[in-house]
Formats: sequence, C-alpha cells, structure tokens
Amino acid sequence: MFGDDFVTPKMTNENTIQFTVEIVSDWRQIDLSANGGRMVVDWGDGRLQKIEDPSQTIISYKYGNCRSYRVKIWAEELDYCAIGTELLNVSDLHLGILPRMRNLHINSLKSTTELDLSASCPNVEDLSIGNMPDLKRLDIVQCDNLKTLQIYSNPKLTSLEIGSKSYLEKLFCSYNDLTSLSMKGLPRLKEVDCSYNPNLSTLKFDDEMAIGSLFINYCNFDKIDFLDKLPTITEFGCSYNKLTELHMPGAFSIAYLRCDNNQLTHLSIEDTWILTQLDCHSNCLEADALNELFESLGQVRPSDYMRYILSIYDNPGEKTCQKEIPIRKGWKLEDDHWN
Repeated sequence: MFGDDFVTPKMTNENTIQFTVEIVSDWRQIDLSANGGRMVVDWGDGRLQKIEDPSQTIISYKYGNCRSYRVKIWAEELDYCAIGTELLNVSDLHLGILPRMRNLHINSLKSTTELDLSASCPNVEDLSIGNMPDLKRLDIVQCDNLKTLQIYSNPKLTSLEIGSKSYLEKLFCSYNDLTSLSMKGLPRLKEVDCSYNPNLSTLKFDDEMAIGSLFINYCNFDKIDFLDKLPTITEFGCSYNKLTELHMPGAFSIAYLRCDNNQLTHLSIEDTWILTQLDCHSNCLEADALNELFESLGQVRPSDYMRYILSIYDNPGEKTCQKEIPIRKGWKLEDDHWN
C-alpha cells in the first residue's frame, strides 16, 4: 500500500470501476485521470494506491511482468474519471453504482459488449464513449442530466436510444454503425454531428427544434425531409450521401451549406441573405440548375466582397454555366484543389 494516508474503504462491485489490463509489450504504463474526491486504486498486482486529491496530477502506474491485471478503482466520491488508452489492451469494463459521477470518459476498451449508464451513472452530465470495438448496447435513457454526449468509433453499435433529455445541448455520434437516430425530446439540443455512419438514413426530430448545426456527412441518406423542423439551423453538412435533390426551405437562414459529393440534379435555397459558404461541387448539376442557383444567391456587401465562397467544380454544367452571375454578386468561385 502506498500514497496518501486515509482509511481505506471496503471495495465492492457497487462502489468500484473495474477493468483488465493485459501487458504484452515493452509499453507497461497506464494513466488515469480523476477529480472530485478521494480515490483508491488496486492495480491488480498486490499493490494498493491511495490518492487524497487525484485532480493534482495524472495517475500513472508502470507494471513489471507481462500478464493480465484486474484493476479496481474505488470511485464512490469521484465526479470525473477518464479510463482507456490505445497503447494497452484494456478490456472487460465494469461500472459500479456511482451517483456522484458527472463527467465520464471511456476510450479504447475491448471485450465490453454493453454498458448500462442508467444504472451506474444516472447523474452523468458529460459522457464520452469511443473506440469500443465490441460495444453493441448502451443504455443512457435514465441519464436525465446529460448536457454533452459523445459516442464515437464503436463499429458494432447499430442503435442508440437517447430518450428525453431536458439539458442535452451537444450530440456527437460519428463513426458508429447507426441506421436511424431519434432526437425527439431534446429541447435544448444545439449541435449534432452523426457523420460517418455508413448505414444511417433516418433522423427524427420534434417540431421547432433549436439545432443550429447538423452534420450527416458520409452517411446513407437519399432524401432530406426534416429541415422544416429545424428553423434555427445555420450550418448543415450532408456531403457524401446519395441525394439527388435538396431543397432548403425559406423558414430559416443558412450560413454554411456543404452538400458536395452527392448525385444532386437540383439544389434550391430560398433564403440566402446570410449564406457565406456553399459547397456543391462533385454532383450532377447541369448548367440550367447551376444558373438557377446563381440567381438565388444574395448580393455580397462591399466590405465582404469576394469573401463568400462557392464551389461548383466537377458538375456537368460547370463549363457552360453563367459563372459571371455569382462573380458579379461578389462571390469567390473555389477551384478543384486536386487539379
């Protein structure tokens, strides 16, 4: 036993975080970060470390022999904990009942197929779970205090039920294998990025949601039928999907639109008065469709002349469209950087 001097609590399944570390190479060090109260770590090799204030430094421990170690962390008083490293084989995560936990980051743990945060960390506010190659199920329905949710790079995670969350403002769930995602019951949600879900083709929203930015790049959408539910959106990215047409309704004003690398034959934007960047290159837009788009673009103010960006290259109508229209309005045409 080493570290600070306080009475060691009894470590149980209910008050600990547990995982297995397998040492197989010359890299034998594991690092942990924590905050909020006292912490005790059973490193699995017979040594017990007590930390009065873990916020003062990163907790590092170096193992001796190459073998597996079952680590147990007394986490009853913690409100923040970060576990995981890509440099070691870490697996078999177990979370106890940790109602004080507000900020939990879990990264790069193998052999963990499901996590029930509703039971273990019901009061978590900032949750990040990523690079979990075996994760298939995640329960966060009862985590009502969530403000930021990051669920990323979990290739076997095909569904994610968020439930009603009164405080959730940021949702990032890229690089999973989601097919659909409901954001109903999230009245404060402002930022969403669910790009790089290759089978994602359905999103569900309540009416009049407060989302300001939405990115669904590298997904599987062949139509966009939800924008009328997002009247405050100013940034929208839907590149690398299967869209053949896109209509941006006039109920809101978009500042940034990226819809390149689809199969668009028609693109219409009703309100363009704050639009400053439009990427619609690498589509199937003919000259007439591009000219119609050009006519809808707003006139750039003299102080912002040529600072508004438009990319239309790699469209069949690029060579014959009337490029002088956007140029005359003060837009800068962006060239193909690769040619």
